[in-house]
Amino acid sequence: MLAAGMIVVAHNSAGPKEDIIQDEKYLAISKEDYEKKILKIINMNTNERMEQSKRNRDKAVQYAESAFQEAFMEGF
Repeated sequence: MLAAGMIVVAHNSAGPKEDIIQDEKYLAISKEDYEKKILKIINMNTNERMEQSKRNRDKAVQYAESAFQEAFMEGF
């Protein structure tokens, strides 16, 4: 989803919080948190949405297979 530029709201727990989404404004715990975060995304103006989408695509590159292969080969 990040590679497609989608703005994701994830659960504020270990995996998503530590590895994927470092921006607290896209992490939620309760139903109310999710609602607020999703409404904030819906109400973003076009420029904000495009900027966040680009940041998400850029972030996704570090999870590409080629990035993992390079890191693995550097270990040898």
